[in-house]
Amino acid sequence: KQLGLHQTGRNSGVIHAGVYYPPGSLRAKLCVRGCDMVYDYLQERGIAHRQCGKVIVAREEGELERLNELFSRAVANGVRDVRMIEREELRELEPACEGLRAIHSPYTGIVNFREVTESMAGEFRRMGGDVVLGREAVGFGKGGVLTKEGTIQTGHVIVCGGSQADRLAGVRDLRIVPVRGEYLKLSPEKAKRIRGNIYPVPDPKLPFLGAHFTPRMDGSVWVGPNAVLSLSREGDTLGSFDVRDARELFSYPGLYRLGVKHWRFALSSILRSLNLLQPVDMA
Repeated sequence: KQLGLHQTGRNSGVIHAGVYYPPGSLRAKLCVRGCDMVYDYLQERGIAHRQCGKVIVAREEGELERLNELFSRAVANGVRDVRMIEREELRELEPACEGLRAIHSPYTGIVNFREVTESMAGEFRRMGGDVVLGREAVGFGKGGVLTKEGTIQTGHVIVCGGSQADRLAGVRDLRIVPVRGEYLKLSPEKAKRIRGNIYPVPDPKLPFLGAHFTPRMDGSVWVGPNAVLSLSREGDTLGSFDVRDARELFSYPGLYRLGVKHWRFALSSILRSLNLLQPVDMA
């Protein structure tokens, strides 16, 4: 019964600048514009954040072509101040990082998004709105949001459903496949060596950005994620299980198509989950 307990409060806290998305796509436009809006909001409300930047690093010759393609995307998307840097400047920015070449996005930052959520909720309350917690939305009807405890009257509805988005949308042919991200935390001594976000060149065959180093607002540094199939949409630990979530997951044909396509990655992720030193090796 708190705000931001799941996706909002359990993400890496990165303010992305719009490097990765296809030029002209809605995702690219929303990310670039949203980045500006987030920084404006944080500064106007005095919410702590750090514009610590990000480097996307090519570690071997075979990654340079993909790095160049990614840089072209970033330029086409209008990512602010993005540039390509060579090995020498990379070492100046991140002395602990080894690579041949990198994209530097100084506009990328970090924030605690739970604080952002609490700020927005406070503004909503001051404008006369009610923040209702602990009520499951089961549908939408005339005049409001339907819950098991009754209808919450509304004029307009904006749905940010997260891991429950498919259920709220009422779609049958598409379904959320929940994946839990596992991170390690660097020791305080090693965390001091990381200045900003350090990412690899993503593998285009996989729907993930790869294991990376992520500074946090509390001064710690996360390493990961290791992506593992979850049997609970809101489960945050290895043993999390929800009967309804698991039943719907294993009855969805898309899960098996995904498994056939990425079975090697899925198997290696499970093995990494059992041996928590592996994500560090990946990064």
